[in-house]
Parts: sequence; C-alpha cells; structure tokens
Amino acid sequence: MNEAQSPSKPAEETCKHCGAVVSKGSKFCQSCGKAVRGECIRCGSAITSEDKFCPSCGADISGDVLENTSGQGALAVIPPEIKRWNWGALLLHWIWGVGNKVYIMLLCLIPYAGVIMAIIGGAKGSEWAWRYKRWDSVEHFKRVQKKWAWWGLGVWIAIIFLGIIAGIMQESY
Repeated sequence: MNEAQSPSKPAEETCKHCGAVVSKGSKFCQSCGKAVRGECIRCGSAITSEDKFCPSCGADISGDVLENTSGQGALAVIPPEIKRWNWGALLLHWIWGVGNKVYIMLLCLIPYAGVIMAIIGGAKGSEWAWRYKRWDSVEHFKRVQKKWAWWGLGVWIAIIFLGIIAGIMQESY
C-alpha cells in the first residue's frame, strides 16, 4: 500500500485552476477558492474534475466543470433545456412571478399591459425563473415549473366553470 492509499492520509488531487494540492473530498480549493468539484448543470449530480461525462445523465462535461448557476442573475448560464415556453408564467402571471422571484411579472397588474406581459412571461419566464431563483438542478426546476403549469390550468378551468354556472344562474332570474 503506497502513501496515497494509506487510510490515515486522505486522497488528494490537484486544483485545475491554480495547481495547489487539495483533499479529494473538497469542493473548493483552499488556495484560490475556486470550485474543484461541481455539479452537472443538466441533472445536478456531483461531478469531479476528472469526469468527462456526468456519471448520472451522461452529459458531456469534458470542458470546465459545469456548475448550477441558477439564481445568479445576469451571471446565470441558461441550460438549453430551460429555454422553452412556460405555461405557469402565462396562466398565473403575477402570482407565478412572485413565487419564482420574477418581479417584472407584477406589470401584469397594470390594465392592458397584463395580457402582453403574460405572453412575454410565457416566452421568457423559464429563463427569468432560472436567473432569479436558486434551483437544486434542472430536473428540480422542470418539476416545479410543471406544477405551476398544472395549477394554472386548474385555476383557469375553475374560472371558466364558475363563469358558466354564473351565466346559467343569471338566466334563471
């Protein structure tokens, strides 16, 4: 058994940024403070600097270690899977905006601007939510946004149903 494998001495690796020796389990370099390990931007699984592919989802991470940058505003890197239509932002507009820290969606409360902002929210909402709120992973983001979409659909079905009932009740008087 060589010295590197000794149970009394933790395994070590070299920081890819500054070259300092760091413990194998460390997430950040003690010398430069940069990430030695990170998480896959696609699925959120832990990856090491030696990994070329994510051990969970198989994403190619041969470049720099990909980190979850959600919640970092303009610095956030938007994963390609995030750039899609957001039904929750369209259907629940300002409520969705408050829940996802996308406060520009409060413009939906302004008469006439509301419809336009709801449509813009549907188109850009996913990207905005990734930028302004911290998410555990892309999968976590998708799961939560899917729930917003279903709640939005449910609310609109209930509103239509209540409108029909109110119309029927109005005719009977």
